[in-house]
Amino acid sequence: VSQSRYDGEIKSIYDLINKAVRLDAGFSREGLKTLSVNGYYYPTRETNALNFDIFLDKLPLRVAQPFTTGIVSNLGGTCSGLIHFGGSFDKLEPMGTIQLNNALITIDYLNTSYTFNHQISINPELIEVKDLKLSDPFKNEGVLSGKVYHSKFTKIQFDLNIKANKLMALNTNGLQNNMYFGKAFVTGLVKMRGDTKNITFDAGIKTEKGTQFNIPLGGNSEASSVDFVRFVSKNDTTQKLKKATKINSTGISVNLDLDVTPEAEVKIIFDEKVGDIITGKGNGNIELSINTKGGFDMFGEYTIESGGYLFTLQNLINKQFVIEKGGTIKWAGNPFDAGLNLVANYSTKASVYDLLLDPQYQTSSYKIDCKMSMTGRLMNPTINFDIDLPNATAYRDWE
Repeated sequence: VSQSRYDGEIKSIYDLINKAVRLDAGFSREGLKTLSVNGYYYPTRETNALNFDIFLDKLPLRVAQPFTTGIVSNLGGTCSGLIHFGGSFDKLEPMGTIQLNNALITIDYLNTSYTFNHQISINPELIEVKDLKLSDPFKNEGVLSGKVYHSKFTKIQFDLNIKANKLMALNTNGLQNNMYFGKAFVTGLVKMRGDTKNITFDAGIKTEKGTQFNIPLGGNSEASSVDFVRFVSKNDTTQKLKKATKINSTGISVNLDLDVTPEAEVKIIFDEKVGDIITGKGNGNIELSINTKGGFDMFGEYTIESGGYLFTLQNLINKQFVIEKGGTIKWAGNPFDAGLNLVANYSTKASVYDLLLDPQYQTSSYKIDCKMSMTGRLMNPTINFDIDLPNATAYRDWE
């Protein structure tokens, strides 16, 4: 488990009077005895065959990594304490306390790392955690409480709660999670329960400053593909809406109730390679649900306070539109089938002579606002364009 060298010594004798095996063992790392075992084994007993004490002194936590595979990784720090093992090999009964010092863990699904110092209690078939203070890499804090159930430290099941205060709760990229990814700092309650094969996350949280939340809808499209504004015939069946959003079953189920605030940046990604992305900051309550069979649903309404959309046409035209305040995106299940009601504006300066045919505008440039409205369904919206010349008085008379 560790690349560090350990030196060990084991001594055992058979006690004829007590009909027991006496065991004394010690393991050292860099001159420090980190693990000692002392006690008796009674081979003739059916119950209470074990009577051992295990002493830990700055034992690296990474030795426990094989028992946490699929849940947490990158274990760091040390542990010290005393654990008494009674019972039998069939029914092991550990009891004791362990002090965790400078502990480090990474929650695999979220890819978030936390450090902490805490004392935990170990009981037969139960490890209990009370008010453990977590810190993320930005010194934001959360409080973890709950129980971890085990059978001889295998068949692990857990029921844990984290009360977060601006805590980093997501730190993933599109390769780690193709449903949603980014960085999320949140305040609220996160519940984790399950085992090493099936984990459920339930969370009621509010986004905080620094959050960048990405929802990819376009898949692994090629850079040469046409962007989300498409000009097709009515009979083109290639543009039919995807009926369902499925992911590979991972044993993970997620239920998120997100109170999205303007401090968070949300991106809806149609095709990241060509920049086909709606970016916004705003308000909304969004529910995300992912089940172990691969289903992904979204519910709620998001109102944009500010944002942008890069309009690309056949990779020949690329213009950054500013989304006007008050635009909405609504989900009612399938994330591909959201409802759009957005107005975006692109401002530039150009000659208006060809439009007005007035000699006084032949040599001058004026501000032109190109407005694009997007309504209807997310993957097949209705697009309308309008042109406004706010500084051309003759245009107003002509109009």
